[in-house]
Amino acid sequence: TAGQEDLRLLSFTVDPRTDTPPVLAEFGRKFGADVTRWSLLTGNKNELYALIETSFLKREPLARNNLMPGGFVDADRIAVVDRSGKVRRYFDGMRSETPAAIVKFLNELRAE
Repeated sequence: TAGQEDLRLLSFTVDPRTDTPPVLAEFGRKFGADVTRWSLLTGNKNELYALIETSFLKREPLARNNLMPGGFVDADRIAVVDRSGKVRRYFDGMRSETPAAIVKFLNELRAE
């Protein structure tokens, strides 16, 4: 994220029982997270799920093939949120070309 000083990353856990602050801190250290720019967030399960569901992801807790805690769908998506808090676009977090596509999109947003 060099040259992207206005960029902030937020990662929300969908498994707050397991993803405690010490566990997330270790995860951040393992991946070299700059804690001033990448926040790994956990909290009260009900509040966290409500925030995720109303902001980013759909839930289908009764879906048979969904093994994701909380029943969230597309939990591997990356949401790009602008300065006003509006989700501008989603990217597939499992594709190798996603980081470059996000950088390109961020540059387009900055030009607006």
